[in-house]
Amino acid sequence: MQENPPAHQKVDMTQFRNGKLEPMAIPRVNRRRLPLWLSALAGFLISLVLVSLVQHFIFKPYRIPSASMEPTLAVGDLVVADRFSQRTTQPEAGDIVVFDASKGWSSSDPDEDSALKDALKIFGDLSGIGPSNAEPVVKRVIGVPYDAVECCSVQGQILVNGTGLSEPYIQADFPFEPGVLDCSTRPKSLRCFSEVVLPESSYLVLGDNRSNSSDGISQCRAVEGSPPASCLRLVQESAIIGRIAFTLWPIGD
Repeated sequence: MQENPPAHQKVDMTQFRNGKLEPMAIPRVNRRRLPLWLSALAGFLISLVLVSLVQHFIFKPYRIPSASMEPTLAVGDLVVADRFSQRTTQPEAGDIVVFDASKGWSSSDPDEDSALKDALKIFGDLSGIGPSNAEPVVKRVIGVPYDAVECCSVQGQILVNGTGLSEPYIQADFPFEPGVLDCSTRPKSLRCFSEVVLPESSYLVLGDNRSNSSDGISQCRAVEGSPPASCLRLVQESAIIGRIAFTLWPIGD
């Protein structure tokens, strides 16, 4: 007669045969594997989505196209814009920012592109990868909303709310010599411009390579009196993509 196992003994995945506990045969489940090409495609799409999310919401790399920010940033440098902080805080004076020049900054007409390039740009706008309809420009913030900005002090400094700026990063500024070529002489220094009070959500940005930069005030430098709106170019807060967080290449900069 077959004996039952003691009540206190736990039987798990076993069977009681001939008075002994023996392992039960576990049925094998056949799992269907994805084809190699489909598995590779899924991995690629997941990676694409992750990269898109990072570039759209957190960090996005940009390459410096001109010498307007030398010596701080050189032509060809690869920099990374912090997009996340731009969503939570406002830029401050001294920050280097990347902004979309197509939003009220650039005066040039957009080029006509092929249907394929237009499609790639739409994809870039949505994903943050590849070309896009944005025209990224990198400059330094000099004035923030409601600041009164003018140039120059007796020493040739930009004045923000009456205080002279210390700008050790400037390269090749316009000539300025008190009493010889300043804001009171004729001709006056091209460094000079009259006071500008920045409206709400508007920023004044300039290049560090001051005399070789097409920036917010470059078209107003030879204008007498207050700069008219036709020559002044201000960056709207909605056009700012992010602050430059660090230089990715060359390494160590």
